[in-house]
Formats: sequence, structure tokens, C-alpha cells
Amino acid sequence: MKKRFLSLFLALALCVGLCAVPGFAADSDFVIDKEGWLVKYTGPGGDVVIPDGVTVIGCCVFKDRKDLTGVTIPEGVTALSTSAFRYCTSLTSVTIPKSVDFIDGVTTIKNQAFFDCERLSSAAIPSSVTSIGACAFDSCDSLTDIYFGGSKAQWEAIQDNSMFSTNNPADVVIHYNSPASDPAPSFTDVPDWCSSAVSWAVGRKITEGVGNDRFAPSNQCANAMILTFLWRAAGEPDSTAALPVDITGKNLDYAETALRWAAEKGMIDETLDPAANCTRASAVSYIWQALGKESAPASGFNDVPTGADYAAAVDWASANGIVEGYPDGSFHPDTVCSRGVIAAMLHRAYVPSVRL
Repeated sequence: MKKRFLSLFLALALCVGLCAVPGFAADSDFVIDKEGWLVKYTGPGGDVVIPDGVTVIGCCVFKDRKDLTGVTIPEGVTALSTSAFRYCTSLTSVTIPKSVDFIDGVTTIKNQAFFDCERLSSAAIPSSVTSIGACAFDSCDSLTDIYFGGSKAQWEAIQDNSMFSTNNPADVVIHYNSPASDPAPSFTDVPDWCSSAVSWAVGRKITEGVGNDRFAPSNQCANAMILTFLWRAAGEPDSTAALPVDITGKNLDYAETALRWAAEKGMIDETLDPAANCTRASAVSYIWQALGKESAPASGFNDVPTGADYAAAVDWASANGIVEGYPDGSFHPDTVCSRGVIAAMLHRAYVPSVRL
């Protein structure tokens, strides 16, 4: 069974070690002090919705609550304290609002914040975090993926093996320059085969719908569009590179920085037609280059010449479960990709657990 993807954005401020003195109760299940600290929870567990007005989840508030299965955190919360969810062994989902994503000054994930949350499979951490406390993710045995908003160098500067303790860090894949994740809207036109991919891509702000509750998964995807998706997946980095192509009057202003970034990385040049539809060959080439151009054994597709400029990308995409070929042994490099297909490719590329 595939593990349930948990997108957990940790926006955490440096906090004191002692709980504040209780003041008033928001309702019968919660005790909140006058500064907005949640200091005690006495409810029945299950899926808990923390009331509005809370600004800090105090230390140990939910510790040992093995009956806690989900938590929804309201707008205005800025910090999760030490051991806030320690030993919550049934906790599988935490919803943190968008407004928390960009609070200035949040820097620290405190010690043992998610100690022994054994069903926690994935965490997303903002680039503003500069310190991760000891055993913050210790004994999170299901943890396989961490999505970090900053670079590899930033990550290496803020953490060491003590954050995992008994976990082997080699077993956890760190995804760098990863954008924040929000709950994705539901669409009325997305088929089952790409629904998870679309939810993931929209939730991570890589793409969006087209309006009227529609995603338009069957619409063709232009080169400028997939390059913009990849740029967003990389954290929307700035680029001062020269714009390789003229986009004047082509309704491609949204892609300008993405095109500069792609040119800076050597992914495109002046031969690109940004408005042209993206083929399977181009899609895997862009994704392969964005993720580091790793080598892989030859795929053996009968319509991918060994010397083709996209052959190495196809080899990598096939070997890593990003794409499949057709029953006759072909790849169809010139087939145009739809928005749904591109979302599925990107989902597999960035989330190893969903690969083919």
C-alpha cells in the first residue's frame, strides 16, 4: 500500500521551554492564555480543529495523545513548541494555513517537535528555518521525504544527524528548493489517473486551474508552460540571464523569469519556440536537466535514436519511473503532452514514492 502523502509545512518560531500560565478557555477542550498560547488540550482526540485566536502551540500540549489522528491549525499560529506532538503515534495529517508560510523571523524547529510520530511520511520545511533541534524527527519511522524551501547548502548548514537520532538520514530524501504546499482546490474535470498529480502540483503552487473549478487536464501544454512549472518547483529563483527569445505580444509575460532561469541553466537557447506545444521528448529533457542530468542505462525504445539530443533524458525518465513506453516498444517522442500528463510526470519526478 502506498503511504499517504502528508504535506506538512513547518512554520516555527523560537520559543521558551516552559508553558505559559492558563488564562481562559476557548471552549471546553482547549485552555488558552491571554497571549494566545494553547497550553492544554482535554478533548477526546480524533481530528482536532484548534480554535481561532491561538498564536502558539505550547510545549507538550498534545504529547502522548495516541488518539490524535489529525490537526487543523488556524490562521495566526506562528510557532509549534518543543514536543508539541511528541508520541502522537496515530497522527497522519496536520493542516497549517497559508498565512503561516511567510511569517518573518520564524527560524527554529524545536527539540522533539515530532518525536515518534511514526505515521508521519513527509514534511515540508520553509527556507526561513535556520535551526532544527535534536530529535525533532526521531523515531518517525515512516518519514521518507522532506521538502525544503532552500538550497542544499542551506540545509546542510542547519541540520545534523541528531534531528533523526535513531533514523538513518540516508533513508530520507531531501528535496531542495521546494515550494510550500497548500490544500489543493477540487476540480470538476480531473480524471482519476491524474487526480493525485494535479492535487500535488496545485497544492505546491507549481500550477493552477483555469477557472470555473476546472483544471483542463486535456489541454495541450506549451514549452513556456512546463518551463514555468519547473521554475516554480525550483522555488521561483531570480535570474539575470538574457531572455533567449522574444515574447513581446505573445501573452507569455508570466514565463519571462522562468525562461531566463532555464536559459541560465542551459536548458534552452534562442532556438526555442516558447509558444509551441511541448512534446514527450522535450518534457523529459526539461525535467531531466532541471533535476541534475543524471545518467541511466539505455531505455531501448525503438524510436529513440542513440544519438538523439533527448536520448539521455529518455533513458533517465524510463529508468526512474517518470514515463513508460508503448506496448510496441516505442516512446513516441513527438507526441504532444497535455496538462494532465505534465502534472503526472512532474509528480513522479519530485515524489519518488509515486513513481511507476
